[in-house]
Amino acid sequence: MNGNTFNAKKLVMMGVMAALCAVGTMLIQIPTGGGYVHIGDSMVLLSGILLGPVGGAIAAGFGSGLADVLSGYGVYAPFTLVIKGLMAMASGLVWTMVMKDAKAVGPMILKYIMAVVPSVLILVTGYYLTELVLSDAAYAVSSIIPNTFQGVVGGALGLPVAIALLKANVEKLIHTTGH
Repeated sequence: MNGNTFNAKKLVMMGVMAALCAVGTMLIQIPTGGGYVHIGDSMVLLSGILLGPVGGAIAAGFGSGLADVLSGYGVYAPFTLVIKGLMAMASGLVWTMVMKDAKAVGPMILKYIMAVVPSVLILVTGYYLTELVLSDAAYAVSSIIPNTFQGVVGGALGLPVAIALLKANVEKLIHTTGH
């Protein structure tokens, strides 16, 4: 079955992942001087991996954008919707294209890292461009290191969760139809 097909289970999981992106972003926010580190980025990456590029992008974008609105950063919400959606899309695309059906932990970790790298680049570039629009060039440049840190930490926090979910075949359960 195509990873972009929407069945009832996948639609429910999209809602769950959107909620996890929102709550994970809002629950614990550790300031970095140009944003904050949070578990929400892990959920963004997992959205793409578990739901595929399209479903993951929808869940991550809306959940993360909602977190901005609810946290008082509403001006960032439209940018976040796009950036986090693209991050999940990238992680989902890489996940489906690289090392298909790898079950060993070693290849799974490598595959996960390969999915995280383009997502972190999207995060850093996206918020750099956002700050150029909302602030100025100096602030945009100063956001690069904190946003890189945020993306790397989010990726690292998601690794054990990804391994556990993938070992439990959650990805396959989401994409199968049944009664």
